[in-house]
Amino acid sequence: MVRIYLFCSGGMSSGMLVSRMRKTAESKGIEAEIKAFALSQISKKLDDLDVALLGPQVEYRLPSVKKLCDDKKVPAAIIPSIDYGMMNGENVLEFALKQINVEK
Repeated sequence: MVRIYLFCSGGMSSGMLVSRMRKTAESKGIEAEIKAFALSQISKKLDDLDVALLGPQVEYRLPSVKKLCDDKKVPAAIIPSIDYGMMNGENVLEFALKQINVEK
């Protein structure tokens, strides 16, 4: 089971993307726990995830998030804005899996 958490300003704008990512994972037979949270929750969630993806609107926070994540050996990355804007669950799932080197 791979645990992919998305973090954005309030955790709401990523909700639709999470739903699409879950559908893609299910259709490909990938066991995944995919959830969205407000970025303010990240320090509480680091022990529970395999990869942290940030919405493009909080890209400016990546340096501080990487520091937190590096301490726990959790990869952190910004979701490509085109895929975020288009709510492309398949591309974002593939992007997340690449961050943790999981073959799909």
